[in-house]
Amino acid sequence: MASLCENVLPDILEMKEDYYEDPRKTLGQRVQSLETQVNSRSAGTNLLSSLSSTGSVDRRGLAIGGSVNQLDAVVARLERLEMANASLREEVARLTADAAPQPELSPAPSTAMLQQLKERVSHLEQKDNEKVNVAGFAFGGVADCRHFLNTKMVFDSESSGLFGTDVVSIVDGVTTEGGELLPTDVLRRDEYATKAGFDNIMAAKLYSSIQRPIPIPLAGKGNHPLPAISTFAKWDEQDGMRGLRYEITRGVDHEVNQTTEWIRAQLKPHPEAVLVFTTLVLDSKQHWMAISTFLTNQRGICMQQSDDEAEAWVYPCEVIKGVFMELHRVRSVDAMRSKLGQLTLDDAARMMWAVLRCHQLMNSFIDLKFTGHPKLSGYSLSHLFRHRLTPKNLDSMKAQLSQFQREMTTFNAKLAKKKDRGA
Repeated sequence: MASLCENVLPDILEMKEDYYEDPRKTLGQRVQSLETQVNSRSAGTNLLSSLSSTGSVDRRGLAIGGSVNQLDAVVARLERLEMANASLREEVARLTADAAPQPELSPAPSTAMLQQLKERVSHLEQKDNEKVNVAGFAFGGVADCRHFLNTKMVFDSESSGLFGTDVVSIVDGVTTEGGELLPTDVLRRDEYATKAGFDNIMAAKLYSSIQRPIPIPLAGKGNHPLPAISTFAKWDEQDGMRGLRYEITRGVDHEVNQTTEWIRAQLKPHPEAVLVFTTLVLDSKQHWMAISTFLTNQRGICMQQSDDEAEAWVYPCEVIKGVFMELHRVRSVDAMRSKLGQLTLDDAARMMWAVLRCHQLMNSFIDLKFTGHPKLSGYSLSHLFRHRLTPKNLDSMKAQLSQFQREMTTFNAKLAKKKDRGA
């Protein structure tokens, strides 16, 4: 009997899944189905009868034998599961009835629309993960700059003037005619640089250029966007030699040569660092050449359109002032120093990252020819708004034109009378 139970009970337990296939059957039908399957597995013999005779089962199914007790336990579990199943169905029906109506699905977007959305999402994802590539190195933030300064060179105070060279600092260091320093001015400058924690003049000049948006050779007093070149004649005397344009360009060449030589001397054992920083310096020279060319060419275009010398020159100057203002928003990060008397590695890394972003921003300005860049559109709109023709001015011009027409009519009438008298 024990061997029979060992062979049959696993089969009975295996049939539980078949027993649950149709939840609409009554409990009696399920038990009958179970008995049928048990009989079929016992080679045609009445297994329940055998169990009844061995384990003493009465007509009502009261189990006295051990094997039949296990069968009754299975039946009891089936009853409980059936009750739970009915309760679950009622709960599902109630939730379905209480559920809010689902909105209709909109038609699937077109492939072109999906592509545009993907591009916009990619742009937003990369917005806070800006990458700047210089001389084969990719920088993604202050941490990358700190790693570069730690691994590609030996950071110390002597090299603290290397990390912030851009077009603003290059132009700011140019000495124009009439702006030369006296010996006392040079000594005072060196003294201030030492007190501020700078070990070399290059780093001090770089730091001072961060404090103002407009470079010294173009700055000054007045309402003009670039006071030092308030007229086109001050910018270019059109003889190929004189004018602030040529003075600054010659000064930029000198600053670039001086800075690159200083970089090579300071970082001679570190060729990769030399490559990166000299690339930034040479790019700064190209950025100035692009600014200089834009000022001259855009003035010529405006002259053809308006034939107004003052307005034709003010507009390109306002755009370039906008360039310096936008660069200053990025460069101002350089001014955040951890310690006043010492330039730390974190300060240098932050300064380097700000300069890299400035270079990338300048490249985007140049690629879009300045006026096509979204960051500079506001300066163009501001200029157009200030120089717009208002309805009041238009009415005044109409009144003046009407007065002029009346005077011309009167003059022609008088002239005709004189001709008649002479005839």
